[in-house]
Amino acid sequence: VYEAGKFSRERVFAVDGMAVTAEIWNAAHDYHRQMLSASIRAVQGNGIIEGLHVYAATPANPQSIHIDPGVAVDNLGRIIVNPELLTHNLRDQIGLVYLILMADEESITPSRANDQSDGSPKHKRSEFFVRALTELPTEPYVELARIRRNDISLAIKNATDAEQAGAQE
Repeated sequence: VYEAGKFSRERVFAVDGMAVTAEIWNAAHDYHRQMLSASIRAVQGNGIIEGLHVYAATPANPQSIHIDPGVAVDNLGRIIVNPELLTHNLRDQIGLVYLILMADEESITPSRANDQSDGSPKHKRSEFFVRALTELPTEPYVELARIRRNDISLAIKNATDAEQAGAQE
């Protein structure tokens, strides 16, 4: 659901001679990110856009699943890109297991400047992670699959009918 109260109604309006401080720069970019997120949610909605197929790993790895590369949007309108095949081990999870994808942002300091006192820019890296949980989180996420595991000694297998998946599928 679109929550208009969470978006700024003001944006930076540049004028000649103004000082572009870090605060001004970040405010301008935050506004654009908020508008982009609102647009994505309004047009696309949240969920899987492309790829991210989930399937059983090889018999040599019976408790694992593979996740294909792909793109999703969480319910905050953040784009999550998985560029490579992932393998996730479900380990000892039992019951109804939700396989979810979550976005995160991590601050990164350039290696050439440890204290940032030289004015070097800081960077934020968009990250994501996959989790297998028995309860859905309160934080934004994209659900990739549900797997009902009754017996952790049995291998995970691909569903013969995706609409009516059985145990271990």
